[in-house]
Amino acid sequence: EWLWVHDDLEVSLAKVQRMREEGWLDMWTQKAEASIAVYNAEHGLHTLVNINLFFSRSGRIWKWAIPGSVFAEMYDSKSTAGSYALDISWIGGLLWIVISEGWDVHMTIRLYGVRGLYHEYANIWNMVDWFSVWGGAAIII
Repeated sequence: EWLWVHDDLEVSLAKVQRMREEGWLDMWTQKAEASIAVYNAEHGLHTLVNINLFFSRSGRIWKWAIPGSVFAEMYDSKSTAGSYALDISWIGGLLWIVISEGWDVHMTIRLYGVRGLYHEYANIWNMVDWFSVWGGAAIII
């Protein structure tokens, strides 16, 4: 069951009461998790705090709070040219993979036709290259 921040207090309390009545937490429950997203404007941090409660059969409850943070601004005023250089070199490496794999596709089609993509080009390492390209594109976007 989800408890949304934008819901009214009465709606959230009604959900909690209904969950209690339905016995959502019983002797067979192994884990309960609550997550909350927090923004710290003073430090410019977005933080997702996951609070996990693990229930053992003996009755003990293990509590585990896991915060994960990321800066709101990619580059702050203290960023150096090194940060930009690393980003540019990473994008350059990604472009190198796109260009070299594109050339391989072009040459395969030229030599073997479109069917050559399946018979000659499709192997595990070329698929790894293309998955890295798509993953890198997702990171950039």
